[in-house]
Amino acid sequence: FQSSNITVSCNTKSPIERQFQAIYTHEKLKEVQVKFRATTDCHALSTLQKGSICTYKVVEDMIFGDRPTEVKFIVVFNRDNHGIKCKCLLFEFRSIMCRHSFVVLGIERVKEIHSIYALLRWRRT
Repeated sequence: FQSSNITVSCNTKSPIERQFQAIYTHEKLKEVQVKFRATTDCHALSTLQKGSICTYKVVEDMIFGDRPTEVKFIVVFNRDNHGIKCKCLLFEFRSIMCRHSFVVLGIERVKEIHSIYALLRWRRT
């Protein structure tokens, strides 16, 4: 009921976050917002382009115990169909896009994600 009648505000000005705001339940939107906030700990270091396929190396700053460390992730982006896949496999395991993918989508200036990344089971409808 609340997801249908109350709007949770966005934390960023990202059109992708607004897209999730319009279609996801409140709980799932909050999960997405956590991933958006976590992009501040991620940095794209390099890109390899082969045709329309771009492979990014994304480094995430983490702390294990008291020691800062960097963890590298490979994100593959298809410029033709905006398909994206990250080595962390969060989307494949939990059906939610990861922060590494959001970093690459930002670099690529993607304004709207493909509907396959907004699963029906998390939607308000």
